Amino acid sequence: MLTLNERRHFPCSPQRVFDVVADVERYPTFLPGVLSAKVTTVRPFCFQADLLMGYKIFREPYRCLVHLTPYESITVDYLEGPFESLKNTWHFQETKDGVEVAFLLAFAFRSSLLQGLASSFSAQIGQKMIAAFEGRVFRRG
Repeated sequence: MLTLNERRHFPCSPQRVFDVVADVERYPTFLPGVLSAKVTTVRPFCFQADLLMGYKIFREPYRCLVHLTPYESITVDYLEGPFESLKNTWHFQETKDGVEVAFLLAFAFRSSLLQGLASSFSAQIGQKMIAAFEGRVFRRG
């Protein structure tokens, strides 16, 4: 299993970062490797999403359930797709000058080929993901 743990301070409100992370349908516009995303079922503080990830010749759909605790945390439960397991959490802690964001992504692909590919880029994956969210948070307009 590959585990990516990142912590970042954002000089903005927890609401701003939370809103960007929770807006899954916009992921294809800024998050590398996400080709499409659609929210399919919405319930209070929870929604189901279907995503298509891709890298070079690989295209893999997956479904997840996203649990929202407004401005505090987002937890993603994996439902179906190419993973053996997937855990993704975001925690938002307000500070006097912004928000401390803790991000955890732990996953294992069923396919040894995909797992090997991901292993060779695991450090870059986490950094690129956080940088993409950071860019989206501070995007003007």
